[in-house]
Amino acid sequence: MSDVKEVAGFEIKELTIEQIREIYAERIPKDFAPDEIKPLSRIEDALSKGHYPCYGAFDGNLITTYAFFIINGDDALLDYLAVREDLRGSGTGSEFLQGIRAGLLRRFERVLLESENPDYAETDDDRETKERRLRFYRKNGLMETGVLSTVWNVPYRVLQF
Repeated sequence: MSDVKEVAGFEIKELTIEQIREIYAERIPKDFAPDEIKPLSRIEDALSKGHYPCYGAFDGNLITTYAFFIINGDDALLDYLAVREDLRGSGTGSEFLQGIRAGLLRRFERVLLESENPDYAETDDDRETKERRLRFYRKNGLMETGVLSTVWNVPYRVLQF
């Protein structure tokens, strides 16, 4: 995969282990529910085996958006994707996802992701958050597969490019 791609003024680069650890410590706990966060040791193990590339969009030295992937042969699973909180709703996430798809993920036969299933939301706000995520993915070319999954007691809908 290419090391750097320019998208809408942002550089998309593969993250270093130090950047991944920083994102894991500072951003992932804010961007994901506790039951969605896997141990850092599992990420580091997959990284060491070459099965877990992680990318970030940079504005100078600041990471605006990040994506972590699990690679299995010709398939990729988008494990984590988040936009810096102050940039959400600005189109940054769409530009990043489209840039990743057009450049870095072209070699994969399928790119899958799991998005929390709004049918299992506990509150109206939670349902709206989950539905907003699904709308974002659909808007960016992902299609629901009809496959449902549950991982660590979190129900998901599976989507793919």
